[in-house]
Amino acid sequence: MMRGAGLFLVLVAILPAATAGGADSPGARNVGARVSGYATTRIRERLDRGVVAVRTSPTTVYVGWRLLEDDTAGTAFNIYRRIAGGKPEKVNREPIRATTDFIDSAAPGGQCISYDVRAVHGEDEGPASPEAAAVTSPGKAACLKIPLADGKTTVQKIGLGDLDGDGRTDFVLKTPKNNIDPYEKYWSRSPDTYKLEAYRHDGKRLWQVDLGWAIERGIWYSPYLVYDFDGEAGPKWR
Repeated sequence: MMRGAGLFLVLVAILPAATAGGADSPGARNVGARVSGYATTRIRERLDRGVVAVRTSPTTVYVGWRLLEDDTAGTAFNIYRRIAGGKPEKVNREPIRATTDFIDSAAPGGQCISYDVRAVHGEDEGPASPEAAAVTSPGKAACLKIPLADGKTTVQKIGLGDLDGDGRTDFVLKTPKNNIDPYEKYWSRSPDTYKLEAYRHDGKRLWQVDLGWAIERGIWYSPYLVYDFDGEAGPKWR
């Protein structure tokens, strides 16, 4: 963590290395070379399919996934369902071309179900993405809802980045939501300190950092960045 002079602040969360390309292969961990000086090639985040499966009724599961940069215009997708650790079975009749989501309307209720997505290029089917277990979302909405560790916490901003190197986007929250206007007629002392709180994509709380009294509680002069700045592998906070 680095604190700038005066009223300006740069908060830097150093994340696991991110490299180009997709991450459909389970367990794949590409590590980019550390860059000294100007980079000769563009450094791109390494992201997996980001498969999400949400049960919206006892027999219906919404499945969504990410379109990657190296997917061509003709890329299609097959969806596979695994029931209670059994053999994966394809659930779509034809490869999906128009969207990056699918509704499985024949999902058995009362069982543990997971899904993977496989890219299709012509007649060739690619490797399976990391599986996503179907979860039940409050209100039956087709999205994931992540409860905070403290239900009274309010959030001002959310920074996105891969905090553990698994190719999935995690969250760094700045709390609480309140801020002080720096204009002299409105300024007042900060009643408390800002905190940064990290959560994995599945809602697991990773850590919390108290920024201390040296950081004014103001939206204008306490921005933060979440990115892998040094290209080194391994999750860490700096």
